[in-house]
Amino acid sequence: MKKEASSDQNLKSSIADILSNLTNEDLLRLKKLIEAASGVVESAAAEKEVSIPVSIFSYSINPAEAMAKYLKENKSLRFCDISRLLKRKENTIWTNYKRAADSLHAPFSEKEDDICIPISNFRQNLSFLESIVVFLRDAKRLKNKEIAKLLNKNPVVLSIAYQRAKKKVKIER
Repeated sequence: MKKEASSDQNLKSSIADILSNLTNEDLLRLKKLIEAASGVVESAAAEKEVSIPVSIFSYSINPAEAMAKYLKENKSLRFCDISRLLKRKENTIWTNYKRAADSLHAPFSEKEDDICIPISNFRQNLSFLESIVVFLRDAKRLKNKEIAKLLNKNPVVLSIAYQRAKKKVKIER
């Protein structure tokens, strides 16, 4: 432990020495280089965005529980990471996961031809079901009957979810 602290202190000291010898112009160039590098890292992270297969929502658990279970077990994410991705409270994620794990013991099996929803489509102001239906109706142009078959849900429930979502975010059709 002391070696790590000593090593960190030596590294910080070395960096401080190097930076103190740079001109203002060099510091500006270094700042631009760091900003450009962080942009590359952010775009690489965006490319590796997590996608959620639609088939996980066809089980007898609610969509929030399915999401928590899938992200925890299939994607090996920590609760704090899932919370950050979904912009939901960590204790809510844990509760949803616990309920799902009690109901379904095995991890979800992924299908090759499954429709996947980018996690960015799950908006905080919409329920998970509303987000799923909006994506499938608007992005994939599926009809309620098709969505109902995919999700193993009643088409009337999906229609209500879509109408609620439209009111919430004023979706233009």
